[in-house]
Amino acid sequence: MSTITLKRIRLKVARDVKHLRQDFFFKKTRKKKIIFIVGCQRSGTTMLSKIFDKDKNVRVYPEKSRLTSKSAPEYLKFNPLDEVKQLLYKRGAPVLLMKPLVESQNTIALLDYFENSKAIWAFRNYKDVASSNLKKFNAENGINDLRPIAHLESNNWRAENVSEKTQQIVKTHFSENMSYADAAALFWYCRNILFFEQQLENNERVYLCKYEKLVTHPTDIMKKVYNFLDIGLPMKHILAGIHPGSISKGKNLNLSPEIEHLCESLLDKLNMVYSKNWH
Repeated sequence: MSTITLKRIRLKVARDVKHLRQDFFFKKTRKKKIIFIVGCQRSGTTMLSKIFDKDKNVRVYPEKSRLTSKSAPEYLKFNPLDEVKQLLYKRGAPVLLMKPLVESQNTIALLDYFENSKAIWAFRNYKDVASSNLKKFNAENGINDLRPIAHLESNNWRAENVSEKTQQIVKTHFSENMSYADAAALFWYCRNILFFEQQLENNERVYLCKYEKLVTHPTDIMKKVYNFLDIGLPMKHILAGIHPGSISKGKNLNLSPEIEHLCESLLDKLNMVYSKNWH
């Protein structure tokens, strides 16, 4: 048995024990805090989930879980929200955290439906996200992500609640033969523009989390995150393993001037909001 397999088994056993302890000690209390991690894929959302998973009071649901529909493509979309709520309240943990990235366009609806809920919108430099996307998935992933938007496939989460302006931008730049890097960066734009289209910058239930600040100043940032969530920050062990090694990994990514300008303008806007409210 490989070292990686043994590590995964140990992590699963530790998580199962944690969940049993939560169900036993917290007696399925209905006074729960609900947290959604949203934003664009490859923006540090998995790292955030892992940090919270080390907190004994938090129960973390990954992107694919009992909360997501097996009948939906990719098994990532939530089940009907009444079913999700019913399942959540059977759990004993006082804090329930989910990472429904494919529901980021529905952030307001989620916050309105689940009482005592808040959201963390994670963002990261578009070149690093695009570079990570290209390495994690196949090279055509960005094109596959943009196609449903270009053709406005309403049954696909990528095109759900996309504004007319965003769709027109995608249609202008999209082609089946476009640069893979341009496609991945443009999809970053499509997901992060949703932050402003939902007016989340003015929503007190949403925390904007900058990846670069989190990995360079993890203690300071997580203190702010826990304070925003109004829950007690556990010991520093939850921050073990965080490092800034992935910053600027995509700095040499070659993008067309039009796509780079589009993304750079949006990143400036995100940074401005972050500096004003969360720095």
